[in-house]
Amino acid sequence: MRSHDLRMVPAMAGAWLATLPSTMPMWVVVACTVGAACGAAVGLMTRERARLGATAERVGLGAALAALVGARVLWFPQWRGDAVWQLIDWPVAQQWRADFVNLLEGLPGSATGLIAGMSVGETGSIPASLTEAMNASSLGHLTAVSGSNCVIAVALVVGLASMCGMSRRARLISGVAAVLGFCVVVGYEPTVVRAAVMVLLVLLGRLLGRDASGIPIVSAAVTILLLLDPELGTQVSFALSVAATSGLILWSRPLAEACAARLPRPLADAVAIPIAAQVGCLPLLVLLDARVSLGGVVANILAAPLAGMVTVCGLIGTLCASWMVPVAVASAWLAWPVVHAVAWLAETFSAHPLLTVVWPAGTPGVVLALGVTAVCVTAALLARLRTVAVFVAVGVLVSVTAVETGSRIGLSATMPTEWAVLVCDVGQGDAFVYRSGEATLMVDVGQSDQLAVDCLDRAGIERLDALALTHWDADHAGASAAVVTQFDPGTVLASHTDTTASSLQELRELGVEVEVVRAGDSLRVGELRAEVLWPPEGYASTVENDMSLVMRIDVSGVQVLALGDVGQDVQQRVLPDIDQTVGILKVAHHGSADFSELLYARTGARLALIGVGQGNSYGHPTTSAVDALRAAGMTIVRTDESGMVLVSVVPSVTLWCEKGCPQSGV
Repeated sequence: MRSHDLRMVPAMAGAWLATLPSTMPMWVVVACTVGAACGAAVGLMTRERARLGATAERVGLGAALAALVGARVLWFPQWRGDAVWQLIDWPVAQQWRADFVNLLEGLPGSATGLIAGMSVGETGSIPASLTEAMNASSLGHLTAVSGSNCVIAVALVVGLASMCGMSRRARLISGVAAVLGFCVVVGYEPTVVRAAVMVLLVLLGRLLGRDASGIPIVSAAVTILLLLDPELGTQVSFALSVAATSGLILWSRPLAEACAARLPRPLADAVAIPIAAQVGCLPLLVLLDARVSLGGVVANILAAPLAGMVTVCGLIGTLCASWMVPVAVASAWLAWPVVHAVAWLAETFSAHPLLTVVWPAGTPGVVLALGVTAVCVTAALLARLRTVAVFVAVGVLVSVTAVETGSRIGLSATMPTEWAVLVCDVGQGDAFVYRSGEATLMVDVGQSDQLAVDCLDRAGIERLDALALTHWDADHAGASAAVVTQFDPGTVLASHTDTTASSLQELRELGVEVEVVRAGDSLRVGELRAEVLWPPEGYASTVENDMSLVMRIDVSGVQVLALGDVGQDVQQRVLPDIDQTVGILKVAHHGSADFSELLYARTGARLALIGVGQGNSYGHPTTSAVDALRAAGMTIVRTDESGMVLVSVVPSVTLWCEKGCPQSGV
C-alpha cells in the first residue's frame, strides 16, 4: 500500500463509526472509538514507520483524531445534519428548478426530462423505461446531477475569469463562489455536496499556498460530510460516489499511461476514466444488480462530452427560467438534441443482452468482483508482463462468464414446461403469470423493465393474453410499458384510472386502452378464468393499496387467491367471498404486518407465494405474517430466498425454484 493510500483510514473509520446505532450505550461507543483510534494510530506508526518516517506518525494521529471526532457526532441529534443541508436548499432555487421543469414540458420527446435531471437533479419527468435503459447501459449516473456537474460549473466560471484577465487569487475566489452557487441552484444532493466539499478543499488549499493530492482530499471530504450527516454512510449513492472518485484518483492516470502506448493520448484518457470509475464501483454494483455491462465503458466514452453540454445548457436555463424566459427556452432547445442522443445511446446499448455479463449474486459476486478487479488493474499496470497479464485477466473474465452462463443453461434445462403459476423475481415488487392451457394472464409487472422482460423470456412466453395491474404503485406497475410493448397483451385491466401515475401515462402514450374492472366482473381467456372480488362498484379510497384488485383465478382446476396490496380492513370485507377451495395464496403486500389472520386461515391454501426484495428496508415479509401463514398450514415460497419460481399443478402441486425451494413439502 502506498503512503497516500493510508490516509483513507480516517474516512473509513469515520464511515464505520457513523453506522453504529444511535441507541448504543455511550460506553460502547467510547470503547469502539478509542479502540479504532488507537488501532489506527499504533498500526500505522508501527508497520509503516520504517518506510514513511514522520509521515506515518502524522497519518496515525490524523486517524486517531478523525475517529474520536467521528464518534462525537453520534451524540448529535439527527436534525442538526438536516438543518445544515437546508441551508443550501433555498426556496428561490426550488422555484427556479420548478420553472425550468415546467418550461421543458413544452418540448417534444420522451427524453426531454433528462435535461433537468442531468443538470440540476430534477428527475421526476424522466420516464421509467428510459431510467431503466440508462441503468442497464451504465449511464444511470447521468440521470441525476452528480459531482461531475459541479466540476463543469466551476471550470466554466474559472475559465471565464481567466479570459477576463483576473489574477490567480481572484480566479480561485470565483471558483469558490461557483461551488457555493452551484450547490444553491441544485439543492442538496449527496454526490454534489461530496464533490463540492472536495473542490472547496482544493481551492482553499491553493488560496493558502498548499496543494493536496487526491486521496487525502477524498478522506477529508468524507469525514466532514459524515460529521455533518452520519446517515450519508447508509446511502448507496454516496458510497458509489466515493468509490468512483477513489477509482478515478487511484487508477485513471496509470491506466491512461498504459493505454497511451497504443492509443492517442486524448483517446487513452477517454478510455481510462470510465474504466477506472467502473473498477472502483464494481464490488458495490454487483450487490445492487448482478449484471455487468461490457458496453458501459463505450457508452460512457460516447456520452461524456454530451453530458457536459447538457450541464451547461441546463444550468443557464435554470438560472434564467424565472426572469429571462427566452434565454431559458433557447438553452433548453440547444440541449434537446443532445439529450436525445444520450437516450439513443442508452437504448442502443441496453437493447443488446450480449453486452451484459450475468454475475454471481451476493457475497460470492463481491469476492469475485474484487478478484477480477485486482487482475484487470494488474494487467494494465504491469508494463513488462502486460501481454501475459492481459491474457490472465481475459481468461479470468471468460471463465467467470462461462461458469455463470453454463449454470444458467443447466438451470433452464430443468425448468418444467407445463407450469401453471410463474413468480418472477423482480426485487421488491410483484410480477405473477397464471397459465391454463395456452392462455396466460399476468398480474402486476414489478418496477424493473429488464427484470420483468427477462423473466418472461426465460419462461418461454412470447405473448400475453391479458395483463391486470392491481394498482398503480411503481413496484407493481412500473414496468407495464415495457411488458406491453414486448408481449402485446390483448387486454389490460385495472381497478381505476383516476391517477397521475407515470406508468398509466406511459401506457396512454402507447395508445393502450386500460379497462376498469370491479367486483363481480370476470375474465375468461381460453381455459383460464379470473373473477374480481375487490374493489366494489363505486368504491374509492385515497389509500392506493386499498384500491388493489383482489382476484380469484382458476388455473387448471386449482384456485389462486391474489390479494394485491390490500390491508387488513379490505381483507376482512372480502372474507365472505372466501372459502376453503383456495389452493394457492398470493400473499398481500409482500407479507406486511397489515393482514387478516382469519382470512389466511379460512383460505385453506397449502402454498403461499410472496414477491419480495432481498434485504428490503420495509422488513417484508414480517415475522407476524410468516407465523400466521405457517399456523394456517401453508408452505411459504418467497422470491428473495428462492428467486424465480414455477408452480405446476398437474398431476399435483410441485415447485421449481431458481435458488432452491423450501424444505417443507406442498
